[in-house]
Amino acid sequence: MMKPADVATTRVVVRLATTMYGFFIPSFVVAKNMPEVCKAVGIDNIDFRFDPSGLTATVGHISTFIPVSTNFHIANAAAVEKICEALIAHDLTVEEADREIGRISNRGGLYPPWLRACAWGVQTAGLSAIIFKSTVTGIWLSGIIGLFEGLFEEYLKRDKHPHVAMLEIYICGVLSSIVLLACHGAGWLDCPSMPYLSIMAIHLPGTMATFGVMEMLTGHTVCGASRFTSSMITANLIAMGYTTAGWIIKWLYVDILGTYMDPAQCPTSD
Repeated sequence: MMKPADVATTRVVVRLATTMYGFFIPSFVVAKNMPEVCKAVGIDNIDFRFDPSGLTATVGHISTFIPVSTNFHIANAAAVEKICEALIAHDLTVEEADREIGRISNRGGLYPPWLRACAWGVQTAGLSAIIFKSTVTGIWLSGIIGLFEGLFEEYLKRDKHPHVAMLEIYICGVLSSIVLLACHGAGWLDCPSMPYLSIMAIHLPGTMATFGVMEMLTGHTVCGASRFTSSMITANLIAMGYTTAGWIIKWLYVDILGTYMDPAQCPTSD
């Protein structure tokens, strides 16, 4: 039977691993560091198994699944990694590490929600102007829709259920497409595709897909394959949002108003 002190230390080590994984530190990095942490704090090794929804910690014959809500935050991830390194180097006690983990986990983002929402608008407008060479109207629409997407995301952040993120991407895809295609049909926007690409570009799951491939290459096959599959689902949701909006606009313009509009066709100048 484990001593009470060892039980408390084990809980701190598991909390450290859970926090690192929650801040999107790759599973192979967590798995590599945890044996050294266990050795440094004087407890038996804890075996960790990872999947996108959480991790399983095994101590002896007892396994416990711990759900983890991932939050990509570079500053917090770096701070938690420093705690891990300090424990290995004996620069922190277990109690000090536990307090530091709690402090990092409880602190909010570096910027207020309204500023993060504005950043969405700036990003989408910038992508529309620089990368996709949209018109002035398209740039303004991209920025405005991006701002509302940012506000929508900040609102949904209060619910940490994993399905909320996917719902957000789909709804943003549908609503932004409806606005752009409707503006195209009204003659205010020449080509709805370019602004839409800039709006959806910030949703592309490049980080998750990259981490998934890295984890598969380092032997964490289940976690890596799950992450990569999740990124592909996100990409499909973006396409589904645009397709759903196309159906809605076609129904509105063709079946209801009796006018013809091809949302995929961008007019060219003679």
